[in-house]
Amino acid sequence: MTELPLFHNRKTGKPIWVNLTGHVLLSGSTSSGKSVAMLHIVHCISKLSSTGDKLTILDYKGSKDWKELRGITGYYSVEESKVGFEQAYLLFRNQLEGVIQIGDNIHWLVIEEMASLAESYTSKAEKAEFFQRFGEMLRLSRNIGDGEGGWRIIVTMQQPDSSLLGGTQNRSNFGLRICIGGISSEGKRMMFDHQDNDPIEVTSSSSGKGYAQQYGNLIMPIIFPYEKRRNLVFSRIKTMLKRSAM
Repeated sequence: MTELPLFHNRKTGKPIWVNLTGHVLLSGSTSSGKSVAMLHIVHCISKLSSTGDKLTILDYKGSKDWKELRGITGYYSVEESKVGFEQAYLLFRNQLEGVIQIGDNIHWLVIEEMASLAESYTSKAEKAEFFQRFGEMLRLSRNIGDGEGGWRIIVTMQQPDSSLLGGTQNRSNFGLRICIGGISSEGKRMMFDHQDNDPIEVTSSSSGKGYAQQYGNLIMPIIFPYEKRRNLVFSRIKTMLKRSAM
């Protein structure tokens, strides 16, 4: 299962179902509603994924938006995020080499505030190794598993600067790009491929609203719904995390 109602049409309010066969880059400045958007996406995954799918969340900033997950297996915060990434990478390598089978299941890797995690590697050698491994996971994620099986990586960041993703090649591997809240002309250039026949003009939006573009398609104006039933949402996410222990 890779088709998810990730966001809603800004005009009609109806869900837009996206066939998510690649990775997701979600960009938004402070107070843009980025955390609300990510919570909705992760809730969709936990609600609609098959029982064989797995979820790992790396939250280097230890955001209060995920406080319900503290202490839950599969959620890594602050310095533990580095441990979580290393474990995820080793599992990925074992699956790539055929030591462990993933079948047609999907492993979702969520990285909250990618820039904070990347900057936590203080030496050049450590940071280079992190970006090399991250890029490897982006590029080779579909080389493992059967059918639609493999890894899907979802990253949030304030500014989609390629230097904070390990280079333009890594950034180019995100098939779905979402920007909410304010956006600069430079941000538009980094996030979207504006085609000549695209009628949408990307401008700054209010919290929770923005634009999305899947590779090869036109830009869509979107809005993220607010998850009101927080207890139910986190109950579903916790259930998926617990069954995903690496």
